Amino acid sequence: MTAESTPTECNSVGYGDDMTTDKLNDHRDRLRKLRADFDEAAKLPERRVREVDEARAAGMTWREAAELLGMTQNGLIKASQTAARAATDTTD
Repeated sequence: MTAESTPTECNSVGYGDDMTTDKLNDHRDRLRKLRADFDEAAKLPERRVREVDEARAAGMTWREAAELLGMTQNGLIKASQTAARAATDTTD
């Protein structure tokens, strides 16, 4: 297929350039959004530690906090200790 025979060349999957560009741009946008979501998700463990610390200071038990977060008590304690350790390692 030559440029003279058709106004828009087709790529290997048979889409015209405009359609391919639109599809690629859509994928780029979706991947950028996914990256932003992962960046936000990376902040959640630190936020959980902060929120649990505040709740505990107000009198909430480990068990209640864990239940509200859908975790076991031991899992929440371990996750809090791990996140707290990681936070102090990056500030040293």
